[in-house]
Amino acid sequence: MSYSTIFIKNNILKTTPLYPEVINNTMNKHYDKYKETIKKVARRHRLLKDKWIADHLVGNSCSHCGESELICLQFYPDDRKIRAESKRSEDKTEVLKYISNNEIVCRNCFQKLDSNIIGD
Repeated sequence: MSYSTIFIKNNILKTTPLYPEVINNTMNKHYDKYKETIKKVARRHRLLKDKWIADHLVGNSCSHCGESELICLQFYPDDRKIRAESKRSEDKTEVLKYISNNEIVCRNCFQKLDSNIIGD
């Protein structure tokens, strides 16, 4: 059994066994109390990272059909990898390396390229 030292409000140290039920109950109370704050912070960070990708796509258009609507544009062939890596890491050098090896296409052309309907 593992023990942890917990600092009580009146500055008395007390050793308490940490049972899974105690830990889960404590974590659930914490999550319930700060649920909305946690969601807002996560949403804000996700939007900032999505904005970084959008900044690279703005002003570009599909290299096959000319579509320039930002919501439609993707990187071919590594769009998922680029977006996941940009959210995972603060260092963008690896992401920029992926971006330089990809072309910007719209979603329709992405599917056509993936299915070999249109050529590179």
